[in-house]
Amino acid sequence: MVARKTNDTYVTYDLGWVRMWRDDLAEVVQILSALGGTTTLSAGDYTLDSVDDLATLSQPVVSDFMLIVNQTRAVLTLDGRIARLEMKNPDLTARGAAAEVARVARRCQRRGAFFIQRRWLLGAVAILVLGATYAVIEALGAVSKSLQWSAVAVVAVLLIFNQATHGKPAWLRRAVIYTRTRSEAPPFWERKRDDIWIAVVSGFVFLVLGVVVGYVLPKS
Repeated sequence: MVARKTNDTYVTYDLGWVRMWRDDLAEVVQILSALGGTTTLSAGDYTLDSVDDLATLSQPVVSDFMLIVNQTRAVLTLDGRIARLEMKNPDLTARGAAAEVARVARRCQRRGAFFIQRRWLLGAVAILVLGATYAVIEALGAVSKSLQWSAVAVVAVLLIFNQATHGKPAWLRRAVIYTRTRSEAPPFWERKRDDIWIAVVSGFVFLVLGVVVGYVLPKS
């Protein structure tokens, strides 16, 4: 009689806050499919035959995705909040595949999500910036109203951003998949043109307010 292990071992890998393009996801699917067995792909309510089927979806971003390899040997899950890979009884080959998937995920890590997902921390940083700025102004003996209001303006921008990131669309979520490939995506300036204009106009408005409050009003 041969003793057999009856309890399965599950190992979960946290892939972080990723933004994967379709070609990144295709690389992940290829790595996990090499483990053998059937591969099942699903995006929301849709079952996919291949990663390229994402291009047929109407939405540009998918925040609900699942990949199942060989029933439950490897399961890649992305639900808009987290991306994780779970493996059942992983051997050396499976662990090597997990390392390759983690490598792809690191390439797709979202920058700046630490503050976006911790709005209270961004608010705390804003308050600390305000206090530190006032301390520096007092230490230097500079009592200019323009400096003080400039500090307030900087903190106001941080607090506004802090509130604006609450419950906003897919680009602020922790983990998403773009249905296009990297090469199909528009250039940075084309994608961020509206955001840049908003930032420029907002900065100009705060500059005008700082001049009015710091120089015009005290002299009137």
